[in-house]
Amino acid sequence: MSKIQTYKYIPKFVFIVPYRDREKHKEWFINNIKDVANKNNHFFELYFIHQNDSRIFNRGAMKNFGFIFIKKKYPKDYKGITLVFHDVDTFPTKDVIFDYYTNEKIVKHFYGFHHTLGGIVSIRAKNFEHINGFPNYWGWGFEDNVFQDRCKKREYTIDRDHFYKINDESVHHFQDERYKVFNATNIDRVENDNKRNGLLTLLNYNIREEQLESDYMFMIHITGFDCEYDPLKETFQTHDLAKGNVIMKNYKQSSMKMIM
Repeated sequence: MSKIQTYKYIPKFVFIVPYRDREKHKEWFINNIKDVANKNNHFFELYFIHQNDSRIFNRGAMKNFGFIFIKKKYPKDYKGITLVFHDVDTFPTKDVIFDYYTNEKIVKHFYGFHHTLGGIVSIRAKNFEHINGFPNYWGWGFEDNVFQDRCKKREYTIDRDHFYKINDESVHHFQDERYKVFNATNIDRVENDNKRNGLLTLLNYNIREEQLESDYMFMIHITGFDCEYDPLKETFQTHDLAKGNVIMKNYKQSSMKMIM
């Protein structure tokens, strides 16, 4: 791992945004986060976690690396920091102000679906570490389902008092990708979560920090890592979002296209 500096000032919360090849969305996100900085009295930081390799995207791992970086950067104080996991293509309108900060064992969910903790979610770093973070699934989908199950099994409160469902006009959401590549092998893994797949199984990684245009914005480049599953041995398929976001076990094989 590259050397990570430690700092005097400790953020109250940090945005962790999984990222790769979404430059337009990144610039849009940065422009919106500036409004949060102007409206919010708490010191916060923004981290784009960039999977900088040619393998299929591992969104859960990128979220986990966000935590790993914060723990290395603030080794004495990280447990009290609120982690805000946020998709790069999503942001509340200017009229909506979220209270991102949360307390121990309370997970705030601001945008997404009720059956899964994706979209915009905040959790204390201490609690995130306790449940071993997200599973490191290759391809689109399912890591947020497992994350919600892990929170429920630890009896964390899932707070949806200020929650908007997908497609609510109070939250801007780019939806310019109709087809998503998902890992069919993960369907069974969701139902049989081994609990180890997560922070504990990320190995041999290299992290490099890049300062962006403001002193609270960073790009964290992940230039290599190993995890529990080898993407070369996984089964990937495409899913048409026009058919919905929920993929059931009885999804017909004929309606999918294999990824070569």
